[in-house]
Amino acid sequence: MDSEASDAITLDKSDLSALSSDVRISILRAIDSSEGGTISAATLADELSIGKSTLHQHLVVLETAGIVCADKSRKWHMYSLTRKGKCILHPKQSFRFVLALSSSVFFAMYGVYMLALFFKGTEFLGGGHVKHLPELLIGGEIFLIVAGCLIYLALRINNRDKCSYADSLVRKKFADEK
Repeated sequence: MDSEASDAITLDKSDLSALSSDVRISILRAIDSSEGGTISAATLADELSIGKSTLHQHLVVLETAGIVCADKSRKWHMYSLTRKGKCILHPKQSFRFVLALSSSVFFAMYGVYMLALFFKGTEFLGGGHVKHLPELLIGGEIFLIVAGCLIYLALRINNRDKCSYADSLVRKKFADEK
C-alpha cells in the first residue's frame, strides 16, 4: 500500500489540458522511445513532421505541467520525461520492480536453504553415514545466481524510472526563473 502511495501521481487541470492534445502525446512517446530518453527539439520536429515554433509551444505547455524537462545548458535543448511523465506513459512500471525484487528474495532464501542442506549433509537409514549431495550445492548456487540477476534487474528498472540529477537541477532553475 505504501509503495502504491509513493508511486501515485496527482493530475490537476493543467496536466489534463497538457495531455488533451494528440500532438503532445506524440511528443511524449517520441521522447520516451528516443535513445537514452533524451532528444533535441530539432530531432523531435523532424521526427514528428511539425514546425519548430509549433513544437516549441507544445513543449512549453508540457514543461509547465511538469511532464517534460529540458536541459538548456547546451546549444541544443535536450528534452526528457520527468518522473511524472514516465508514470503517465508507464503506469505499471513499479509492478515490475516489486515483482523482480520479491522473486529475488524467494530465490535467495531457497538457495541458502539448499546450501544449508548440503553443508549439513544427509543421513541415510541404517547407519551414521552422512553424505553431502552435490545436487544441493549446484542447485543452491544456481538459485543464488538467479537471485543476483533479479536484484540487478530490479535496480535497473528502478533507476530507469527516476529522473537524473541534471533533470532536477533544470527544474529547480526553471522554478527560480518564474
